[in-house]
Amino acid sequence: MPYDIRFHRWLGDGDSLLSATATVAGSTAVVDEVEVSLTIAKVWISGGADLDEATITVTAVTELGLTKEVCFRLRIRDCH
Repeated sequence: MPYDIRFHRWLGDGDSLLSATATVAGSTAVVDEVEVSLTIAKVWISGGADLDEATITVTAVTELGLTKEVCFRLRIRDCH
């Protein structure tokens, strides 16, 4: 599933995202891909076991050389 992380409120005038990486902790879920647009990092995550609670950490670097790290939790549920 894709998750959009929006950085527009943090970015200064004339700055945009250059790259982003993502990691998963506390789960068997994995990051499949990270796509970057001007202000959004789209993180594609798959897998994980039922009732896992993953912590996703996204680290973005801007054109002006700034680095921002954000985290969110993802509760994984198996739908039968």
